[in-house]
Amino acid sequence: MHRIVLAIIFIGSWATTGHSEEVRCDDTDVIVFAGPEDARLVCDVAKAGSDLLRDCGLEPDWPVQIVVSEVIEGAPTHCIGQFVCGTGRITLLSPETLAKRADTAEMFPGMTPAAIFASLVVHEMAHAALSHTAPGLSSDLTTQEYIATAMQFRSISPPDRARFLEAWPVETPVDMHGLNQFTHALAPGLFMSRVWLHFDAPENGCAFVAELIDGSARLGLPDL
Repeated sequence: MHRIVLAIIFIGSWATTGHSEEVRCDDTDVIVFAGPEDARLVCDVAKAGSDLLRDCGLEPDWPVQIVVSEVIEGAPTHCIGQFVCGTGRITLLSPETLAKRADTAEMFPGMTPAAIFASLVVHEMAHAALSHTAPGLSSDLTTQEYIATAMQFRSISPPDRARFLEAWPVETPVDMHGLNQFTHALAPGLFMSRVWLHFDAPENGCAFVAELIDGSARLGLPDL
């Protein structure tokens, strides 16, 4: 099985493509370093993504910088996106680069590279928002990834989401103990399916995100 990584890190470097330019998005305080087509896509997604985040009480420390690149320097080769804590900077592989990766196509079957890329923008914006809204969760990888993945999947179209859940089936109702760092590391597709099906349950959603942020709910394996 191929493995991909969406990362939140504390230090890092970045590089843009050779044809990048600085673009300031209208209607949201996002600065994009990318070619014109990718920049337009990021700006469109950033506005809608910001609204999704606010629905769950999440707000980045604006401005957020989003760098679209052919490579994420200093990251593992299977990393397709990252947010660097303390900088407000997100780096993502371009849709063109994602289209060349078999691991990405396997993880998100049937989704276009542009649709995958758009969902990654929202995922990493959620990490940026958490670093501002809930800095105490910076070292809680499972909670970080639960919230970022939930926001990502809210942004994915229902048909694409259905194809993903069919490719990565899990039992429902979702056992919260299955939402842990080991599943995230070893079976990210199953982790993402579990996150969405748990978040999408009527009793969870943004109310559960609020509980994770205030500490009244916790994820991970049970204490021994």
